Amino acid sequence: MFLVGGIFILFRRITRKGQLFGVYVGEEFADGDAAQKLLRAWDRGCAVVMASALLVGLIGSVAGHAVAGNLTGTAVLLLGGAGLYLRSHSKVSALARPDVTRQAARATAALQVGKPRGETFAKITLVICLVAGLATIFYGLASYQAMPTRLPTASRILGVADSWTDKSFVAIMYAPSWDLVLSSLFALNALMIATAKRSQRGGPGGRSAEAQDAFRATNANVFSGTALFICALLTL
Repeated sequence: MFLVGGIFILFRRITRKGQLFGVYVGEEFADGDAAQKLLRAWDRGCAVVMASALLVGLIGSVAGHAVAGNLTGTAVLLLGGAGLYLRSHSKVSALARPDVTRQAARATAALQVGKPRGETFAKITLVICLVAGLATIFYGLASYQAMPTRLPTASRILGVADSWTDKSFVAIMYAPSWDLVLSSLFALNALMIATAKRSQRGGPGGRSAEAQDAFRATNANVFSGTALFICALLTL
C-alpha cells in the first residue's frame, strides 16, 4: 500500500514541468495558484485512497479472509488511484488555460538518436513475463483438482508456509494472477520508458540528448530487471 501509494504521490513531482495530469498547460501556468491547488488536492486524494485501501485490507484480514482482504484492498488502491488521476485530468482540461501552442512549438524539438538503449532488453523481458505468467495460470488450472483442501496463502522463498487457507479458485489463482499482471506491467513500463519521445529543451537549463538517453536507458533496465525478479519469485 505504501509503496504503490508513494509512487502515486511521487508521480506529479517527476513529470515534466508544464505537463499537468496529461495536459500540457505551459510552465508558467503550472506554477500558478490554480495548478498548485489541484496538486495539493492530488496529494490529499492519494492519502485518502491509501488509507481506504489499507483499512479494507485489514478488515478482511481481521475477519479471517486474508486473501480476499488483500485482493480487495489492492483493488481499492489501484482503482482509486486511476479514478483520482482521471478526475484530476478532467479538472485540468476544464480550466481556462493560456494558449501554449506557440510556446510548446518553440520550446521543444523531437530528436532521433538511433535505436533507444534498453528497448531490446525490455521487449525480451515483456515476452518472458507474459509467457511465465500465462504458464503459471494454466498450471494452476490444470492442477486444481489434485491440490489439497488446505493451501498456503504465503510462503517463504524455500517453500515453508507462513499461513493457510481453504482451497478455492481465488486462493489458487492469487499468485499466478499477480505473476502475470505485476511483472508484465513492470516490463511494459520499461518498454514505454525506453521508447518514449525525446525532446530538447530550449533556452537556459537545456538538457543534452545524451543525458536524456542515459537516464531513460538506466530506468528502463532497472524496470526490466525488477520485472524479471518479480516474475522469478512469483513463478517459483
